[in-house]
Amino acid sequence: MMRYILSLIILLFSFSKQQLFAQNFQKEANIWYFGNYLGIDFNSGTPVPLNNGQLHTIEGVATICDANGGLLFYTDGISIWNKVHQVMPNGTGLFGDPSSTQSAVIVPKIGDPARYYVFTVDAVQFVPPTGTFTPTKGLNYSVVNMTLDNGKGDVEIKNVPLTQNSLEKITAVKHCNNKDIWVLAHDTASNGYYAYLVNATGVNTTPIISHTGTVLPGLPRTPTTRIDSSFLGYMKASPNGKKIATAFWNVNVDVSDFDNATGIVSNSISLFQPTDPHYLSYGVEFSPNSDLLYTTVWRDATSAFSKNELHQYDITLGSPAAIRASRQIISGLFNPGEIYAALQIAPDGKMYMAQNLSPLTSPTYISSISSPNVYGSGCNFTNSAIQWSQSNQKSTFGLPTFIQSYFYPVDSFTHTVSCQTLTGTFNYTPASNVVSVKWIFGDPASGANNISTQNNAVHIFSAPGNYTVQLVKFTNCGTDTLQKQVSTDAININLGNDTLVCGATSLLLNSSGVGSTNTFLWQDGSTNPTFTATASGLYWVQASNSAGCMKRDSINVTFKPMPVYNLGADAAICAGDSLTLDATVANATSYLWNTGAATPTIKAFQVGIFWCDVNKDGCVFRDSLAITAVKPAPVVNLGNDITVCQGVPVTLNATNPNATYLWQDGTTNPVYTPITSGLYWVEASNTISGCKKRDSINVLFTAAPVFTLGPDAAICAGDSLTLNASVSNATSYLWNTGATAATIKAFQAGLYWCEVSKGSCSYRDSLIITAVKPSPVINLGADKTVCEGVIVTLDATYPNATYLWQDGNTNPIYPVSKPGTYIVKLDLNGCKKTDTVVINYNLKPKFTLGPDQLICPGNTITLNPVTDPLWQLQWQDGTSNPVYTITKTGNYALTATNTCGSTTDDIIISKGLCTIFIPNAFTPNGDGKNDLFKVFGTELVTDFNLKIFNRYGQIVFETSDKNKGWDGKLNGTNSPGGGFIYLLSFKESSSTELKVVKGTFILIR
Repeated sequence: MMRYILSLIILLFSFSKQQLFAQNFQKEANIWYFGNYLGIDFNSGTPVPLNNGQLHTIEGVATICDANGGLLFYTDGISIWNKVHQVMPNGTGLFGDPSSTQSAVIVPKIGDPARYYVFTVDAVQFVPPTGTFTPTKGLNYSVVNMTLDNGKGDVEIKNVPLTQNSLEKITAVKHCNNKDIWVLAHDTASNGYYAYLVNATGVNTTPIISHTGTVLPGLPRTPTTRIDSSFLGYMKASPNGKKIATAFWNVNVDVSDFDNATGIVSNSISLFQPTDPHYLSYGVEFSPNSDLLYTTVWRDATSAFSKNELHQYDITLGSPAAIRASRQIISGLFNPGEIYAALQIAPDGKMYMAQNLSPLTSPTYISSISSPNVYGSGCNFTNSAIQWSQSNQKSTFGLPTFIQSYFYPVDSFTHTVSCQTLTGTFNYTPASNVVSVKWIFGDPASGANNISTQNNAVHIFSAPGNYTVQLVKFTNCGTDTLQKQVSTDAININLGNDTLVCGATSLLLNSSGVGSTNTFLWQDGSTNPTFTATASGLYWVQASNSAGCMKRDSINVTFKPMPVYNLGADAAICAGDSLTLDATVANATSYLWNTGAATPTIKAFQVGIFWCDVNKDGCVFRDSLAITAVKPAPVVNLGNDITVCQGVPVTLNATNPNATYLWQDGTTNPVYTPITSGLYWVEASNTISGCKKRDSINVLFTAAPVFTLGPDAAICAGDSLTLNASVSNATSYLWNTGATAATIKAFQAGLYWCEVSKGSCSYRDSLIITAVKPSPVINLGADKTVCEGVIVTLDATYPNATYLWQDGNTNPIYPVSKPGTYIVKLDLNGCKKTDTVVINYNLKPKFTLGPDQLICPGNTITLNPVTDPLWQLQWQDGTSNPVYTITKTGNYALTATNTCGSTTDDIIISKGLCTIFIPNAFTPNGDGKNDLFKVFGTELVTDFNLKIFNRYGQIVFETSDKNKGWDGKLNGTNSPGGGFIYLLSFKESSSTELKVVKGTFILIR
């Protein structure tokens, strides 16, 4: 909430670099973004200022990189920007605040490399009308999934609440098991610390609560002054996880013990005594070795002699009094407009301090402490350590908040190996929580010697080669394993990763053997420890020592030209104009503007600095341009194109102060009066700024929209007359009836008129309906359905009318004897009416029981004729089912009745042959006798199959239908007369046995 204090104070930050411990720090904190568009890249080992960040924040920020130092994302507590500096699609609305002292801290999800927790704390709000501070949204967390948005990440869970009672301070540090993370916050209304454990199962929402140190009054409350705000100030854990320091702005700074195994905070001491000067404390930070504490204060803030001070304390001393007495004033600044603010350790081993500089300070900068592990002035404070030069950049109050364990030297062990004797010496200095160790040398061939439990161990490897050596640490939090690849080759050379060189003509390759007793051989035969590469290609070096050991390393070096372009000189633009900025480079890989655009060109509309990073094959070039001013320009608006009626006056007005004018015809007056259709334009020039503006207008003069409704007329009763006033491109219609369409229908006698407007022109015409004549009345009735044979009489009689039926008949009466659609038109003195009726006929039932059939004993025949469910059915025996089953010979009949009558059909059932009979000849001559060769007596047969073969063994006919036979044809052609063979298979209904019968027959032609 520092924005409420800006009227009283201005804070300033500063950064620098340090190599101590840097080589052992993790790389997740290698890129910072903070303040107004400031950034730093520590990946090279030397801090490099960045200008591509999008943050514009007063206080709290957080950034995170991957394990190799590649940027993932950063946040001000409300929005999250991805690695290409775009706000994540769902990356807004987080419950932090850019004016919260520490708005956020980012914690990786344990065991899930794709997800990160973003813990946020909101700003405590000052309410000017009441002079009170009010509660906030407190401590929440969101989850970022880096697999979303094509690997740029997005927020998948947002604002999970943990506690509302949280100050503007948060810190994070590793659990003593070196895997889990503690996230700590402070209560608003007590001396309570909240410690939330993040482990592989997620965030434990039940905190470890400790009560120790300064007791706070809580919220809401009314302060004595606007700077009476104990919720301001940083909280930091020591890198070794043993201490917590908390700045309570106008109250005190507490230093407490922290048990990173249990999460308990205890044994707090306050650094200030009542007799000390009045301090306002903001930034706190521990040295990388966790022995020293640094704080930033504003001394005597309410007096005319206020002073910024940077304090240092030795927190290893045994008593609170000794710690307070160890205070060193590292730097002091008598400047009421600037206050020392946030402190943060960096990956280069240095500590950086923020100051909020005046916007007039150029270039903006941050400060550094080069040797933060050194007590006293030897820590080397530098006021202006890193600088930025762009006009929109400014250091403010905050620096990024990280997991503090990132800045504690990574636990490791050292070793040496003799390539002659294969003897390795391994050394480890255990931390205080290490109970015992076990070495596993990855050399099972050495037998029992593959394991050692000594802190400093010696192992003779069984053979030359590369070995994976593990050091298992047994601590009071469990086990932790360190691992290294160890080679029995004692020479260590490293040309580094394959390298892309942009814009340069050479690269110095260092074998890392300068000053050693090794000898070197490069790919070209040279023997220096270093080699200067001047062309793309593969380079290698071989190192040898006096012991006969040898090692080789290689590197691919690629030289590429810079994608150079030029945005041009700084310029001013006229109001309402834009300047096209073109960064086009042939075959460029990508473009990134400070506006977030990714196109080769953009349009700039306002004052500011514009730059573009052009990437071509991995080489990036940046040029920038400043729009220095937006000059006043004339405002010219002739209005929209207009259409007016011929003779209506039109005035075009371009009047502007301090302007000259030029119209399309060369006239120079501010006002112009057109009299003919055409395009008119004017250019107005501001005589002071030189800015010009042009506008144009099309003026169309049109004639009246003439039309005619036609002559007066009479209409028939029930009819209407369509009145049409359509005019091409008319703008409006108005009838005396109130209608506004181009056409209307008139139903009664009277005067009708319409006024048509086209542009500014209008025209009126009228028509009189003189009379409404009587019309004939006709009604043939509703459509009807009658039974077959019934005559329907249609009567269209109307006095004095004439008639015309659909077939040309002119009688008023029309008899109907068949179904159809019947239409009659009546004409009475020119008034015509038409009516239509549909006549349908229902038929008596029609069906069939089929041909007479044969039946065998024990067999049944089912009669299932096609009938209508609406019919009444009656069989010869009085039954009425639609299906009838026959079991014996006889005459059977069915009578069907509907509203139009009855129909009867019968069938004779005779006794069949009932035994198989196969003829020995047939005569397919079309006389209706013996035209088919078929099997008779099949009434009791199932599974029937008949095949007929010619004398060549070819199948000429096959059927499974016992009622079918062969007509003597093959593929539609008559087969020649002669002998044929049949093969018959079947089952009798009383048996499951399949019988097969074969024989011959004669086809007689």
